[in-house]
Amino acid sequence: MICAGGIGEGSTPEDSGGAMMTILGEKFYQQGIIAGGDMFTVAGRSDVYEDHGYYTEVSQYCDWIKEITRGEIECEN
Repeated sequence: MICAGGIGEGSTPEDSGGAMMTILGEKFYQQGIIAGGDMFTVAGRSDVYEDHGYYTEVSQYCDWIKEITRGEIECEN
């Protein structure tokens, strides 16, 4: 499990199942799958702020991913 984000960043419960992506150089890597998040509002304002999100750590499933995709998908622990 990965916890990430901050005020104005992160994920919301409606984002569940989406990708948590990281950019290294010019390549995109999926680091996690959104499991959920928390939202809150500030009194007197209509803005909704995201506190943090919870993510499933994809690297924990590399062996399974390689098996299911017959090695067509790169994955590193």
